[in-house]
Amino acid sequence: MKVYIDKQVIETASGSFYKAIGKGQEAIVEFEDFELLRNGFSPKQIWQMNRNSGGKLH
Repeated sequence: MKVYIDKQVIETASGSFYKAIGKGQEAIVEFEDFELLRNGFSPKQIWQMNRNSGGKLH
């Protein structure tokens, strides 16, 4: 993966390109939750699901 900060462009390992909009914000996601992130859940949604389930969703 490559990140072109000056152009706000991200290139993935598979060759896809994404244009970042805005400054964004920092988030911490545990490795076990990475697939949830890849499936479209936001870090906030993942945190809430883990909290509501009394632990990990896995």
